[in-house]
Amino acid sequence: MSEREWVAVDSRERTLSLAVMPVDAVTGGRPIEPPRVVIEEVDADPVGTRSGYHLFLDLPATPDTVTVVVDGGSRYLDAERVVDRSALDRLDPSVTVALDPAPAYPFAPRATLLRGKVTNRDDEGVEGVALSLRHTDVSTVSTTGGDYVLWLGDLVRESVETVGDRRLVRVNNQPPRLVAEHDDYRRTVVTQEVEEATTTVRDVELRPPGGP
Repeated sequence: MSEREWVAVDSRERTLSLAVMPVDAVTGGRPIEPPRVVIEEVDADPVGTRSGYHLFLDLPATPDTVTVVVDGGSRYLDAERVVDRSALDRLDPSVTVALDPAPAYPFAPRATLLRGKVTNRDDEGVEGVALSLRHTDVSTVSTTGGDYVLWLGDLVRESVETVGDRRLVRVNNQPPRLVAEHDDYRRTVVTQEVEEATTTVRDVELRPPGGP
């Protein structure tokens, strides 16, 4: 970052303890809406900069390890990052926190998406389900109501197979396998064809552990 170790606030010289830069995981740029950034262990409000940094000034020397929490609002999932302050550059104590898209994120037209709803046997949405594509870094968490969305932009650039007039995403030369995990339910794995530049909808029903 271009900020100096200290910044001037109200004509006082203050020490920059930590600078947090939230980043849109889809575009790599600044979030659509300015997020709220806090540190769990310290009661301190950051100072925002024009470049998008959230500056925490004059923090206590301890603890060395803190948890940065970013409220993603309606467009992003909330994010956390554990930061070891002692390992940061004293003159540039900055960290980046990537914000994954929520189902309400305004994706560009023709984005390659896999979205749907996670429910239980009573057709109730299940929150906090970890969803991922096996053998990839693509993952997300279901929101209140069970909705989820997976953006496959990076994966599409790696492997697409033309089948007839369709361009299908492949993982290890196979259709993607969607994994859904939650402590209160059985781990569920489903195979799902995903076509490039379209939105594929796949709902997932979770079953309780030990049942049929």
